Amino acid sequence: MNKKITLLVFLFFAPFMFSQEVSSEYRYKKEKNKSGWNFTEQDNIILYSNNTFLRTYSLQYHEVIKFQEKGTWEMKNNTLTLKIEYKKVEKWIETEIFQYYKVKNKSIIQLDNFNENRKLKKIN
Repeated sequence: MNKKITLLVFLFFAPFMFSQEVSSEYRYKKEKNKSGWNFTEQDNIILYSNNTFLRTYSLQYHEVIKFQEKGTWEMKNNTLTLKIEYKKVEKWIETEIFQYYKVKNKSIIQLDNFNENRKLKKIN
């Protein structure tokens, strides 16, 4: 009986002990229908309070492209810096890539030449 009570108490408090606290979450979603093809692009970035992040990207057009990235983040002078340490396309591989975002009000804009018009909006 004592073991059952201990197990129930542990199961009740386990989510609080092992979960990560989300600092903020940003999301971008674009959908279009181009001449019979559905175009969908999604980009999600979750920033955790312990300065780690998880980014999930998905693009569906003629083919499906999906990947995940995780690493650490840092905020200085309204610039969000993501240090990507692991990338998963089919399996996790180690990388060392930096991405920079400009923070504006409740959105972030990626600072590179390819995605100038893409704003990720803050959800929470």
